[in-house]
Amino acid sequence: EPLRRVLSAYCIRDRRVGYCQAMNFVAATLLLVLEEDDAFWVLCCVLEDIVPGYYTKDMTRLIVDLRALDKVAAAVAPAVHAKLEQLQLPLEVSAARWFLSLFTSVFDTPMALHILDELFAVGSKVLFQVSV
Repeated sequence: EPLRRVLSAYCIRDRRVGYCQAMNFVAATLLLVLEEDDAFWVLCCVLEDIVPGYYTKDMTRLIVDLRALDKVAAAVAPAVHAKLEQLQLPLEVSAARWFLSLFTSVFDTPMALHILDELFAVGSKVLFQVSV
């Protein structure tokens, strides 16, 4: 019930975005450690200030960041990147889930909370750091 209320409130706050896949993972993780109203405001901060453009219809910023991640991965881990390319498994496909859920759907709760803490402290660059 609290998760539904937080997500519904965000849909009302930003009708342009409404609900986007993976917002539920972020909101649910926030609700583990915050009261409902605080979780809502932190979710607003995340979506509007830390990763703006990730949850829009065209996902402009997400696409830019995923392309940047692909380039970083090719430079940092060229053998792994080449193998993914050989297998026709673009990193962008897996990483889209990672970035949209801010890793909350990937790691266990303690690690997801640590990643969120770092996200609040240093911004979205932590998504790249965790990815590679």
